[in-house]
Formats: sequence, structure tokens, C-alpha cells
Amino acid sequence: MMEDLPFTRVTQARSFLRVAIDYAGSLSMKENRLRKTRVYKVYVVVFVCFEVRAIYLELVWDVSTNAFIAALNQFVTRRWLPSVIFTDCGTKFVGVFNKLPDLVNDPSCHNQITGSTYCTWHFNPSAALHLGGLWEAPVKYIKSLMT
Repeated sequence: MMEDLPFTRVTQARSFLRVAIDYAGSLSMKENRLRKTRVYKVYVVVFVCFEVRAIYLELVWDVSTNAFIAALNQFVTRRWLPSVIFTDCGTKFVGVFNKLPDLVNDPSCHNQITGSTYCTWHFNPSAALHLGGLWEAPVKYIKSLMT
């Protein structure tokens, strides 16, 4: 017999209320189509909705904590702050988790977020990589499309 699905997967809610976040690796992006053009290395941040499995992609220039905060800021501007975030234990995610209370409480960063808004962050255990299957499958699909 199979185990029941988690509560976060079966309750009805607006899209992107509960999300999973992961990086889809690096890509090479050309400035234009000319032969001797600059090539930039960019990274894709993948936001996966738990309710309908919709995918939101955001490009960042590096894998630093500040770049991820900028991507999360773009996501919050378009989709609102999620109530639950699931990620692996990457250093960029842990760094943002430590800075998140300051970002939410700062009115100059997000003036649309009220004081009652909260965000719960869940990390996968380091030894249990199989627990992130919901968001690793879209990452695998995106990598296959972009290579």
C-alpha cells in the first residue's frame, strides 16, 4: 500500500501559495546571434507550485545569496509571498532563510506585504535527496529542453 499524500499536496489553495524552489543549473547565453559575441553564464531558478504543479522560471547571473534574493523578490512581486517554501539544504537557500525575517518586516522592500503575512521554510534532510521529487522532475525536464 502507498502512503497518504502530505497535507500540503491535497488541500485546495490559490496557486503558488506553497512552492518548492531549486536551481536548474547553468546555461550559456549569447548577447546576440553574431559569431564573435560575448557569452554569459546564467542560472535558472525554478519555482514549482504544489497545488497545480505550475512552473515559474527566473534567470539569475550567479548562485549567490543576493542573486537568489533578487529572484525571490521578482517572484513575490508577481505571485505574492508563499506561505510555505520547500528547498534542499543549499547554502544560498539557508542564507536567504536567515535573511527572510528582515526582508518581510522591512516596509521599503515589500510594501504590499502586511504584518500578518508569514512564510514557513522547510529544508530537505541532507541524506534524503529523494524527498525533493516533486521539484526535481521539472528541473530535469527544463535541463533537457535547454541543452
